Amino acid sequence: MEPARRLKFTFSNLPGLAWREPVGRIVDLARLCEEVGFDRFGVSDWRFMSDCLVTMTACLQRTHTLGIQSQVTDPYVRHPALTAAAHATMQDLAPGRVILGLGGGREQAAFWGQTHPYPIDAVREAVAICRAMFAGEAVSFEGKAIRVYGARLNFRLADADIPILIAARGRGMLCLAGEIADVVHFASWFINVAHYRDNLAAVQEGAVRGGRTVNDFEIDVSIPVCIAADRERARRPARRLAAQAILWMAGAEKYSSGRRDWRTPVEFNVPPLVVDALRTRWDMWSQPELPDELAAMITDDICDQFVVAGEPRECAERMARIVRERPEATGIRIQAHPPRGGTSYDGYAETVRGMGEVIEHVHAQSSAVAAGAAR
Repeated sequence: MEPARRLKFTFSNLPGLAWREPVGRIVDLARLCEEVGFDRFGVSDWRFMSDCLVTMTACLQRTHTLGIQSQVTDPYVRHPALTAAAHATMQDLAPGRVILGLGGGREQAAFWGQTHPYPIDAVREAVAICRAMFAGEAVSFEGKAIRVYGARLNFRLADADIPILIAARGRGMLCLAGEIADVVHFASWFINVAHYRDNLAAVQEGAVRGGRTVNDFEIDVSIPVCIAADRERARRPARRLAAQAILWMAGAEKYSSGRRDWRTPVEFNVPPLVVDALRTRWDMWSQPELPDELAAMITDDICDQFVVAGEPRECAERMARIVRERPEATGIRIQAHPPRGGTSYDGYAETVRGMGEVIEHVHAQSSAVAAGAAR
């Protein structure tokens, strides 16, 4: 019997609206993540926030073992040839610790008039361009979404093995990820086993198309998390994460409402009145706080469909159950949100330290299960 793969934990979603600190504090948080047991640290690529690639480089230079990844960039914000060059540069600085995360970029506003045509084709073509450039090839390419002529790295990578992650919520992108990604990221913020199984089926379909099985790549599952020693300090801001997840999963926010490929999961169980109130009275892209009257509509049973929130031990036990229910998953990517009180750094740091207890508990539970199976 082959030994089980060690579950990898990733911190993600900074910079974001809840972050109000200098960019150097993100680097400090990456160092803390490394100390408490995280394996990876994802840096968001939101337009006009602190630059993803610069921040990644700073994090790599101040950590020792932590994997650092773009979380996620897309083929439209930067040309894939430049994305490849940037990630190759970081790989040269910190071999073996760089992960290129790609997505369709649907949630990014078109500030300079660019459009987002053929997102699945664009991601497929971006992966092909990046992999060829990592291998030292000259790339000339006229695809459905992307063109490039004579792009080639002018330096040689000692380690050209840069894993490529594809983040996906829709079935088409999930299939593509199963076909070609090194890491498949289930980007849905919905803690539901049946929905996970639906996503897995789409990934397996893509894997068959690519002549692969699920053992040939990693599977990362997104879990929104807020942890504090005082339970209510975590539960109240967790409703902000739940509200964002509700709008995404209902296809109700402005970038999701026009998606022809999106279908709300049949297991989604949020009253239409709540969905409509969030859709019409809150802008998740510009308002970091959820108004109290809307938060009051998100009851505990609704919140727990989308978020793990509370005291560290409570969150550890729930995360262990989530992991047991998803045996194919090789990683948990937490979408962190700070509990109430203190600076934004202090809040995120409290969740990170709480996650240290969660990670230790989950690894201990997994080891116990593996030992029992080996007897």
